[in-house]
Amino acid sequence: MKTLSKLVFFVPFFASMALAMPEVHDFAKFEGVSTPKEGGPLSWVLERTLGEYLPETDEFVDTVVLWAGGQKMVQSTLRSRGDFLSDQRVEEILNDCDTIGEQGTIQVGAGTFEVCKVFYEEGGSQTTTWYGRVPFGVVKMASQDENSSSEQELVEYSFGGGQ
Repeated sequence: MKTLSKLVFFVPFFASMALAMPEVHDFAKFEGVSTPKEGGPLSWVLERTLGEYLPETDEFVDTVVLWAGGQKMVQSTLRSRGDFLSDQRVEEILNDCDTIGEQGTIQVGAGTFEVCKVFYEEGGSQTTTWYGRVPFGVVKMASQDENSSSEQELVEYSFGGGQ
């Protein structure tokens, strides 16, 4: 229980990061490792799926499933279209990459992708995100602060809109 509770903070954090390309049934699966300053590493798997679209409110059912420490946690949230990076915004990040980050190619479990690697630092926390043309816009993410570090990479994905 204690190890899973350390990850509970991570689901909302990841759920709010780099949402992209909203289409019903978009799917992304990430594998990651979180390492607290004290204690050993914890491997985890996170799956994210956009379910039903509610046109009357312009919202999607966004479901995140996290497996960690032999436990499963499911969180479904209604998110408006405005909560997501659009295809256009992902293209802007990739096209402006020389200004905001480093262009490159990265190989992860889900394949090889052209990406923009962007570094953020805020309040003692450093995050590097590799953005690409995948559901939710994130190919890989690594973060660390004074208490822990975490790394995740895309291992499987599918576009719901048939792209």
